[in-house]
Amino acid sequence: MRKIKKNSKKNLIKLLIFFIFFINPSISTASNFQYTHKSNDKIKISEKIFNKLIEYKTGNFYSKIYKQKFTETKGMYFALAKNGNSASFSFCEDGMIGCMTNLLKYQTLKKCERIANDKCYIIAIGNSLVINKKKISLKEANEMQKIFIIEKNKTNQENIYEIRAITLREFENSDPYE
Repeated sequence: MRKIKKNSKKNLIKLLIFFIFFINPSISTASNFQYTHKSNDKIKISEKIFNKLIEYKTGNFYSKIYKQKFTETKGMYFALAKNGNSASFSFCEDGMIGCMTNLLKYQTLKKCERIANDKCYIIAIGNSLVINKKKISLKEANEMQKIFIIEKNKTNQENIYEIRAITLREFENSDPYE
């Protein structure tokens, strides 16, 4: 009887560890969505997309999608196409905790791939770049210059798409049959 209890405790611990690291993606640090490259290589990014990354960082930008200026938003995810000419990002007007974030990372990535017709990667989460499984603060502008090669007006094929996260207040007040 004692052996059974010990084995069941071990199995329970294994199951708990499995859940924590494999089922819950927010705890797991490695992601197949995130950008990885050779540490010596810089990431190519167009000037227009780089400027949008700066706007993502500051939370102040004009959205052509929503046809309005947003101020003091919180950037959630920033996806960049492999070619550096397309990007999408998601943002929240109530801070990260005040918005519905279910599937937002996936939506941001897939929208980028759809508009770019290319592979995309999440390069920023919140206020941090996530490159080569390292977090780099977006507040350090000199660090960004070390990571990116900014290509000046290379092409007119630059596409940017913004995704506004639904706030919890909007979600709670919505009609369940919409």
